[in-house]
Amino acid sequence: MNTPPAGAILPFIVCAVCGAGLATLELIRTFGKWIGRYWLNRYAFALIALNVAASLAVFAFLRYGLEVESTLIVAVVTGLTFPAILRTRFTFYRPVGKAESGLNVEEL
Repeated sequence: MNTPPAGAILPFIVCAVCGAGLATLELIRTFGKWIGRYWLNRYAFALIALNVAASLAVFAFLRYGLEVESTLIVAVVTGLTFPAILRTRFTFYRPVGKAESGLNVEEL
């Protein structure tokens, strides 16, 4: 079997860790000092798993769908900001110098 090189897997691992960290921060912000009793709850793990899956899906879309270069900084930014990225049109990852694809105001 062909296994992918570590350089191809590492950005996905970094993105997953950042997504899990974001979910953890959301849980701590929500429950405050009482977070200890909620860690063993299956819904807390489900929320963390959902965040990890969503961050990996967004990173995979950026990597393979939009052909963004797979670097560690892109993985960290995607893992920490994927909820905001999902609400945009992915314009942050457009290459510099590429023509605007939206509607031009002068066309109206």
